[in-house]
Amino acid sequence: MFTLTLLFMLSIIIVGYYKSYWSKIQKHYECINYENYALIKESPFSEECSNYEILKKENQIWFKNDGYSLFYIQLVSLDSKNVELIGLDGYGMRNMEFKKYVCKLIQKIKIKHNTV
Repeated sequence: MFTLTLLFMLSIIIVGYYKSYWSKIQKHYECINYENYALIKESPFSEECSNYEILKKENQIWFKNDGYSLFYIQLVSLDSKNVELIGLDGYGMRNMEFKKYVCKLIQKIKIKHNTV
C-alpha cells in the first residue's frame, strides 16, 4: 500500500513538472509571431536593446555575433503572416535558446517604447 501511494505521488510530481516545462516552451513559441517580427524590424530601439548585431533584410531579420550568423527570423508568407525562427548552429539544438532571446529582446523593446 505504501509503495502504491509513493508511486502515485511520484507520478503526480513528474506530470506536474512536465506540464510546467511544456507551458514554458509554449510561451516562447508564441513570441515568434508577425506582430513581434514587425516590432523588431521597425523599431529604432532593436539594435540598442540587442546583444547581437541585427541585419534587416526584405523578409528576414538576421542576428549575428562576431561576424557569424546565429539565427534569423523569416516572414514565410505575408498573406498568412507566418513567421518562423531558423537556427544556423546545426540540427536546431540551440533554437529554444534563440527563441528565449527573441522573447527577452521584444520585452526590452516594448519597455523602451513605453519609457520614451
